[in-house]
Amino acid sequence: MKASVPVESVTCEQVAAFVRNRQVPWPVTVIDVRDDDFQGDCIRNAWHAPHDEAINNLQRLATQIMLLALKHREASANAGHQVVFHCMLSQYRAPHVARELAASLPGFRVSWAETESALASLPFPKIAVMQGGYERFTQLYHGREFSLFADQPLGLQRVGRSAPDGLSDDAFSDDDDVRSSHRDEIDDNRSHEIDQDEEEEDAFSSTDGSGEHRSVSDESDDSELSQSDDEE
Repeated sequence: MKASVPVESVTCEQVAAFVRNRQVPWPVTVIDVRDDDFQGDCIRNAWHAPHDEAINNLQRLATQIMLLALKHREASANAGHQVVFHCMLSQYRAPHVARELAASLPGFRVSWAETESALASLPFPKIAVMQGGYERFTQLYHGREFSLFADQPLGLQRVGRSAPDGLSDDAFSDDDDVRSSHRDEIDDNRSHEIDQDEEEEDAFSSTDGSGEHRSVSDESDDSELSQSDDEE
């Protein structure tokens, strides 16, 4: 690893362009570090790593980022892979995680001995902070470009504790079959997200155009109410 990695700045417009592009290999990993103000809705294909958990588990976070870089090795080899952090305003939490991650890289060690050589040949993704944060992103695009948003992130919700949907503890297993299966799962999740875009946009066009997103908790409440009605 290099002795230091600079922290860059990107605009909401640049991030939106990457999300629209859907380039393969995926050139950007967006990580949302909001804490209690995270309600589930997020930038499409973003990962969620709450600020405090990310700060307290920088090596694990760095390892997971490098695994994503390995998955997108073509973009990474061309020094094109970038990890973009944001919080609600990107004034403290996102810059804090970005700076601490960059500062931790000189002592960074990959968790998998058998993949260390593969990861060592890749540059660490460029680290950036999205200006204006999620608040600015929603001001620009909420209700205008439904396809830029999702009702839940891909993963990394529990960086220091347990399984995120996108990169579970199994991703750090010594079992080759488990790791291979997990990578396939990530690919399937990514393909599923892309395939559903057209359906979601069609559904959006049939609404009143407000573009408001239903949260996971709202959907759960509806499910519980429906089940209660059936029982009655």
